Amino acid sequence: MRSVCLLTLVALVFFTIGTAVSFGGAAKDAYELQERCGRSAAKAFEADRYWNPGIPEVYSCHYSRTLNKCFIMITATSVGSHVNVNIYDVNESKRYGGYTRWFDGAITCEVEGKVCHSQSEWDAFVKPYMEE
Repeated sequence: MRSVCLLTLVALVFFTIGTAVSFGGAAKDAYELQERCGRSAAKAFEADRYWNPGIPEVYSCHYSRTLNKCFIMITATSVGSHVNVNIYDVNESKRYGGYTRWFDGAITCEVEGKVCHSQSEWDAFVKPYMEE
């Protein structure tokens, strides 16, 4: 009886370790994809800086597991509160949309052909690309 319990315990330990390793592998893969996205986004951001000399820019990036794409959102702010934000697929260099708040407060905004009229609508449109 003791050996059956011991074998059951050993089997349970190996099952638990195997499950943890398989889930750990998925987590590791997701981490590596996000890391790769971050490196690619940094390169894309540095390349973009040559197109906008003298304009302060910041970026954020996100790897979307759902869409299997790496996105970068670049925000440029000029003197006088002119804000321009664009979102791109890093690997395809495809622009998905943009948001501009002009000096007078007017807004231009679109994501994949859908027009938005406010910062909150922009945030809702880009959420599927930048969050999961």
